[in-house]
Amino acid sequence: MEWLHVTVAQLITLAILLLSPTSSSSTANPTTTTVMTKPRCDEYCGDVRIPYPFGLTQDCSLNGYFLITCDYSFNPPKAFYGKGGINVTEISIEQGQMQILNNIGYQCYDQQNNYFSSFPWLTLGEFTVSSTANEFTAVGCDTSAIVTGFKDDQRYTAGCISICEQKDSIVGDSCSGAGCCQTSIPVALRSLNVTL
Repeated sequence: MEWLHVTVAQLITLAILLLSPTSSSSTANPTTTTVMTKPRCDEYCGDVRIPYPFGLTQDCSLNGYFLITCDYSFNPPKAFYGKGGINVTEISIEQGQMQILNNIGYQCYDQQNNYFSSFPWLTLGEFTVSSTANEFTAVGCDTSAIVTGFKDDQRYTAGCISICEQKDSIVGDSCSGAGCCQTSIPVALRSLNVTL
C-alpha cells in the first residue's frame, strides 16, 4: 500500500507589521501618502519596490532593521530581508506591511517508508507577524501541527488537527476540513517555530 504523509504547517506568505523603536505612532492618510525612495537610491530589486525607510544599502535605509539585500544571481533579482535569507515579495508602507516567503514545514514518508522532515524557525528581530493577515494551515492525514512563537519573554502556542482516511481526501486549493485545518496565529509574535 502506498502511503504518503505530507504536512504543510506554515503559511508561505507572511505579512510583517512595520514597527521599530523609531516608528511614529501616528498614521498617515493612505490616499495622500507619497511613497518614495531616498534620492540616488535604487527604487526596485527585481519586481519588488523598495520604499524608504527600507533601502538596499545602509545609506538608503533608515537603519539596519530596514536593510534589504538584492540578490542579482536570480532573474529577475530577488529581495531578501537583511542578510537572513527571508525572501521579500512586497513592501507596503501604506498598509504597514511587508510580505515574505517562508519555508514550509513538512513531515513525509516515501514508498519505502523513509522519513523526511523540516521544521522551520522564523526570527524577525524588530518586526512582528501580523495575526490579522495570516493563518496557520496544516495539510495531511492524521496530522497534528503546532506553531509556537515568542513576544517579549512570553511564549505563545496555537495548533490544529487534521484527520482523514486517505490522501485522496485532501482537496486542492481550499481548506475544507478534510485533510486540512487552519487556526489563527497569536498576536504580535517576533519569532515562529513549527512542529508536527
